[in-house]
This record gives sequence, C-alpha cells and structure tokens, in this order.
Amino acid sequence: MGQNKLVNWLFVFWWAFTFYLVATGKNMLAMYAMAIGMLVEEGLPLVIHTRK
Repeated sequence: MGQNKLVNWLFVFWWAFTFYLVATGKNMLAMYAMAIGMLVEEGLPLVIHTRK
C-alpha cells in the first residue's frame, strides 16, 4: 500500500486482529480474515492504478 497512512493503520489493525484469532485458537475464522486481508491488500492498488 504505502501511500495512505489511514489505510496502512487499518491493515495493521486487521493483521493484529488476525493474529489474535490465531492465538485464541479460532483458526478457521483466522483463515477467512487472512484471505479477506490479502484480497483487499492486492485488489485496492489494482483499482487505484486502473483509475489513473
């Protein structure tokens, strides 16, 4: 991501939440959270760069 500090902080929170899910043994929910995070993290720059 790199450009927007707010988006970077949201991703820090999201990955910390995913780590919390793993640490508490909610592994399936953590896998869903990880998949959503990776999809958004890669899809957002794609949308931004195609608009330019």
